[in-house]
Amino acid sequence: MAGSKALYDPDAEERLLATALTDFANFARDVQPEDFHNKLHGQIWAVGQELIDLGDYPQGVNVPTAASIGDALERRGVDVGLLIAHLQALDVNPVDASVFARQVRDLAARRRADNRLQAALRATHYSNGTWRDEIVRAIDGLSQDLTQASPQADTPASHISLLTAAEALQPRPPRKWLVEKLFLPGSVNVMFAPPGTGKTYCFADLSVCVALGSPWLGLATQQGAVLIIDEESGTRRILDRFAEALRGHLADASTPVYIASLVGFNFRENESLATLDELIRKVGARLVVIDALADVMLGGDENAVKDTQPVFHGLRTVAEATGAAVLVVHHSNRGGAYRGSSAIPGAVDVMLELTRRNDSQLVDIATVKNRDGEPITLSAMMRWSDGIFDLIPAPTVGPRETFSKAERYVLRYLEEHGADTVKNIMDHADTCASTTARQAIYLLAEKNKVWRCDGGSGTQSATYCLVGDAK
Repeated sequence: MAGSKALYDPDAEERLLATALTDFANFARDVQPEDFHNKLHGQIWAVGQELIDLGDYPQGVNVPTAASIGDALERRGVDVGLLIAHLQALDVNPVDASVFARQVRDLAARRRADNRLQAALRATHYSNGTWRDEIVRAIDGLSQDLTQASPQADTPASHISLLTAAEALQPRPPRKWLVEKLFLPGSVNVMFAPPGTGKTYCFADLSVCVALGSPWLGLATQQGAVLIIDEESGTRRILDRFAEALRGHLADASTPVYIASLVGFNFRENESLATLDELIRKVGARLVVIDALADVMLGGDENAVKDTQPVFHGLRTVAEATGAAVLVVHHSNRGGAYRGSSAIPGAVDVMLELTRRNDSQLVDIATVKNRDGEPITLSAMMRWSDGIFDLIPAPTVGPRETFSKAERYVLRYLEEHGADTVKNIMDHADTCASTTARQAIYLLAEKNKVWRCDGGSGTQSATYCLVGDAK
């Protein structure tokens, strides 16, 4: 049999205690004090359970605190001050508490099983003939111990932490914008534009402003590290772009911008999401920019809900766990709307559209969606000079062309499917009513965005395509 050292994981015990000290009531019922191999760990856990049963916490606190547990043990002559200080200094995520709890329970059950088998082996040497009965009892106990290991491991609801009305009613501090009126911590966002708009320069300028804590186009930012996931530009090009943006803001080499280029991330896979989470924590990133969507969902179809939805759900999980704002760079279709599945706008908090004015250096940045704020339109001038780039506010010139939800659907449909009949366009409407889609076709024709390309005179049999497409 393996020795007790192989059946004891001090790191798991310490990390379980460290996560529990942030919200003890959620974890104290999952593990028993005797499940800890380290006696001091077990004593801390036992006192926490006792305080929950007694409701003996400081006024205004709903769970036992590290201080209240330490005071209770000190009154019993047990000094755990240094140990609790050590636990509080550990870098742990409360989301992982169930994993640590399962490890502690599993090892406790295996230690009990190990003790039973050791007792049975001793019985074969020292028993007066009843050793067979001893082994049978040991095997029965062993079976019970092993079936009790991780009793919740295979339960679908075992890893779900339910929020309560009491938590909803508790006062919470107001959320602070990472970028004023646009990006909140823990949000998932998309910025889309056609090729040649200057997307890379724009997000480089935004990233440097956040890294410095400088205003971006007049919007205040919270200073914090920035992580760039570049799967499109390549090392040389992305470094050149950022060098220009850094010089444009007089930023030096200590500016906290970090770039992972052409790593091969695929956010349809949990391994890539876990690596992203680890990188964010490693550099303390407040903003994560991912360029571009199509390049980080390898093998997936950006037009399919079944492929795009898991990517954004995974990014949402990482953003919530780390508190970083995630900005995904994406491309627009030939009609000017975002490219891909209708699940994309539904999955994000902010959707920004970038348009460049007639090949000039002026770019307009507008919110197509802003879940937590008001619609915003920004105009900026892109400036290059001797290896220097910056983006400065510019006056808005004239109204920006906008499209209704139905018009965006029609443009997206024709981009994906090419020329098609009015009937088919109506039948496949997924973000608006079919009759609204038909009306949108005619409105887009008036705007010279689509045209009738069959030369006929019917209505529902009429065929439309994007302006510029061949017959």
